[in-house]
This record gives sequence, structure tokens and C-alpha cells, in this order.
Amino acid sequence: MRIFFAGLSFRVKLFGIFSLLGILLVAVGGFGLWSADSAAKKYQSIARKNFPESVELGKMLGALRDIRAFAFRSGLFAGNADEADKAKKRIVDLAGQYGEYRLTYQSTPFLPGEEALFTPVDSAWTGWRDLALKLVEIAARPDAKNIEEYHSLLNGEFRETTNSLFRGLGE
Repeated sequence: MRIFFAGLSFRVKLFGIFSLLGILLVAVGGFGLWSADSAAKKYQSIARKNFPESVELGKMLGALRDIRAFAFRSGLFAGNADEADKAKKRIVDLAGQYGEYRLTYQSTPFLPGEEALFTPVDSAWTGWRDLALKLVEIAARPDAKNIEEYHSLLNGEFRETTNSLFRGLGE
């Protein structure tokens, strides 16, 4: 084989090496394009499933945060029935939105392990919502007994269930 290369001119040797490198470059580039296309297709299939779910989870979390804020702020309008009614209506509206987002979220199949994370949060939701509404109702009545009941509920059961619910959401 050495004899074969010895008989070739420098120009032919140089052309042969550059041709070989060109072929290798095209092969590596083709493999790279194929790999990139394959990765993009995998990403798109994952994104088609996970992105809509992530959006719905974000909406659900936003509704829960708003309900939490209205419930905690309910003490600011103690005795003001109009403000309490507005807060209660807003919480009911947000709960309805949460329910819609929840149904949309649950309409797609869960990933492995996802249902185990979602079920405890979902089961805690109804009791927590009812406590938030009760808190607002108590805040609307201005007498001393109700204020004591309000603070007891706010700093006790409501705070505990709120912390538990949001801990389950990763907050």
C-alpha cells in the first residue's frame, strides 16, 4: 500500500485527503442533523402533553393563591357586610374557576407518579375552600365573640390546612 501512495503526485495525495475529510464532514453533519431532528421530535411530543397541563396547573395555583389572599384579608373588613359579600362572591368565583381548570387538567392522562401527587391536594381542596368561606362569613359579623372565633379559625385550622395544601403543591 505504501508503494501505491509513493507513486502518486503531491497534488493527488492532497486532493485525496481533502476529499476524504469532506466525505467525513458530510457524514458527521448528516448524523448531527438527524440527531437534532430526532431530539426536536421527542421534545415536541413531550411539550404537547406537558405544556397544556403546566398551564392548567399554573391557573389552578393562581386561583388557590387568590382565595388564600381573600381569606387572609377578610379580617380587614370586619363588620362590613358589603365587603364580606364581595369577598365571598370572589372566593366562590375563584373556586368555580379552579374547578374548571381542575377538570381540564384531569382530562389528560397522568404521567407516572403524577396522580399520587395530585390526589392529596385535590382531596384537601374542598375542605380548605369551605374554611375560607367560613372565615369570610365570620369576619362579616362584628361582635367580640365572632372576632375571637375568627382569630381562632384563622390562626388554627385555616392556617394549618392552608400550609398543608400549599406544601402539597411544593410551596
